[in-house]
Amino acid sequence: MRITKIAVKGLFGMFDHEIPLNQESRITIVHGPNGVGKTVLLQLVKSLFQCEYEQVGKIAFERFRVEFDNSGFVTVENFQAVQNLLISFDDGSDSSHIPFRPRTFVSDVVGNALTKLNLDVEFKRQLGRPRWESNEDSSFLTEKDLLKQHPDVHTLVYGETPDWFVNIQKEVKVDLIETERLRRGLADDDELMGKILNWDPIDDDELYSRIRSTVDHILDEVITASKFSRDDHIEAVKVMKLKYPDLWPLPPVDDLEELELDEYASTMIRAVQLSEDTREEFFRIFVETMGSLHIEKKVLLENIIEERFIFKTLTMSDHGFRICTVDGSEIPGSSLSSGEKHLLVLYGRLIFQVPSDSLLMIDEPELSLHVDWQEYFLKDIQRIIKLRKFDVILATHSPTLIDDKWEWTVGLGYPESEISE
Repeated sequence: MRITKIAVKGLFGMFDHEIPLNQESRITIVHGPNGVGKTVLLQLVKSLFQCEYEQVGKIAFERFRVEFDNSGFVTVENFQAVQNLLISFDDGSDSSHIPFRPRTFVSDVVGNALTKLNLDVEFKRQLGRPRWESNEDSSFLTEKDLLKQHPDVHTLVYGETPDWFVNIQKEVKVDLIETERLRRGLADDDELMGKILNWDPIDDDELYSRIRSTVDHILDEVITASKFSRDDHIEAVKVMKLKYPDLWPLPPVDDLEELELDEYASTMIRAVQLSEDTREEFFRIFVETMGSLHIEKKVLLENIIEERFIFKTLTMSDHGFRICTVDGSEIPGSSLSSGEKHLLVLYGRLIFQVPSDSLLMIDEPELSLHVDWQEYFLKDIQRIIKLRKFDVILATHSPTLIDDKWEWTVGLGYPESEISE
């Protein structure tokens, strides 16, 4: 499910904005004067779909609406006077979906929730700061990370999320890259930069245990493929459906709906039900497809970096990456300029970490980019989208970055009353 339009009424008490997303190019460019709410609108979208209701409640607006390509839409009404949100859903049919009112002031509630769940022995709040220290290894978690890692705490803090919104979140993946934060957060050590570019191993023990509970065995290929991320697995299944239609439909499994699995997990369970020869063929193609997709990603990043960097090349392997001069001498990542680090980490994240069919928003991508790189930025994004197939919203002040793609732009301006005066 893709987002087709974002609209807000009464932003800061004065702005009404609409952003229709370009469905064909998958790139929408938002521009406008400082102060009209470009960044805040992107933060609003991200906070809603990542269940950061407190952040949504802090933004001054009357009504916020997100429309989807299946004619459905989510509406958020903000009653700031009483610190209250009302979130509702219309799927374009006669179905009824009960709206819900998440809590929007939670800072003092997190500690109580940890105590109620007996997690207060594991974490203690750092005085004067909204982050928590693990008593086990002294690591720190922000409240956002803590709530993400412990869904039970999130439920106690914000309230129960209705099934209809949980299902939307499974289908609509949204993230925001705030370039200024990305730039400030760039590390000088090669190890961290390598971690940013490498894929995260899949952690899906629950899925595998459910598969094992459905049948007596599972092919070794699925387990060995666990070095890839879950998003890599999902992408491979999508590609297989297009390239190998003869493998579908997969056989049904009794009581599968009761497990409440997503499409990928249910596909894996059904695949194990295939006849032995067909099953081996399915998982052979599955692993090969994942490997092929990963190679394509590596080649694309290597090619783009070679075109943009002056007298340097990038080579990636399963063990990390190497940056070399034209004479073959290896140089540490810490020797790159701030602009080179910025471009490498940004493109690495887009190619390797953004799920297909998701929405990625990038705020002011022109920061740290030389004017020549700004001219090529949209072309690079097009190449990445062609391979990865996700949607992008860019908020920018740079006409150089927009280049000749003004038909992809949406201008956010002042209220009409202000202009007429």
